[in-house]
Amino acid sequence: MIATPKLRILDILQRQGISMKTGRPYDMRTAQCALTQTTSEGVKTVVGTVTLPEALKDTEPGDYLAEFAFAQSIDGQLVPRIVALQPYAPSARAGDPTKPAK
Repeated sequence: MIATPKLRILDILQRQGISMKTGRPYDMRTAQCALTQTTSEGVKTVVGTVTLPEALKDTEPGDYLAEFAFAQSIDGQLVPRIVALQPYAPSARAGDPTKPAK
């Protein structure tokens, strides 16, 4: 089962330059986020940063459902990577006073 927690991207930081090691240019985007997920302990919100993949580098701040996969970092640790983002659209719930009745 793939978890798709709600991810609120607050800001995106861009780092670019020339690698001193390889001499090649780089352009990285890091999203400052609040991740809301449901666990056995209830709903939890975690704040932190996630590096965006090249395919998602033009993502704008906003609310998304995020799909993650694990990858190996440069120092050998397993780290989550975003593989897909879908715009978050909360469903209208019965009795929700912010939604008009049908």
